[in-house]
Amino acid sequence: MSECITCGKPIFYTFHTLEVHTLPVRDFAGEKKVQALGKKTDFGVCSECAKKQYDSVFNICESFFSPALPAVVLLLLGIVLTFYFWNRNFAPFKMVGMAAIFCSITVLYSKLQKSIQLKKELESVDINEALEKAAWLCVLKAVPKKYEDNDLSYIPINKKTLALKKGDLMVLYNLLPQIAVQAYDMMHADSC
Repeated sequence: MSECITCGKPIFYTFHTLEVHTLPVRDFAGEKKVQALGKKTDFGVCSECAKKQYDSVFNICESFFSPALPAVVLLLLGIVLTFYFWNRNFAPFKMVGMAAIFCSITVLYSKLQKSIQLKKELESVDINEALEKAAWLCVLKAVPKKYEDNDLSYIPINKKTLALKKGDLMVLYNLLPQIAVQAYDMMHADSC
């Protein structure tokens, strides 16, 4: 792969990844998951896309407001519902309005926390590593998230993940224990 995954230009950052398929199984006892490892794939990102992603993290409009727009709309709808039915004897709409306000505030707080955490994470490292992390974010935005009924996730195969133990891999990437062992073995098969 010699083209950028987002724009098609020549690549600057290359990521070797391991695909993980997760099938959520819902039943009366709760939610369980079935996992399987997919194939190893390579993704590339150009330096311009990585720089755009890096800049968007530090732009409050792109990093917080545009992803939080549905929550803002829900907040406004909740306020309108609550105040419109405040003095009327129709409690269900008041309760729905208050629930919408509460949920939207919770979502906004969560999005704000994530954007601040990402900003701090990119500020704490040197510019080259920050651009590489931004390029990884570009990959995560561009890759498929579903394959049929399976949720797809990707584990980067780099020095940091190769240094992880099986338990750390399981916790960081939300893997089942036997899948974490298989992923560990598969990742280390080519690096030895």
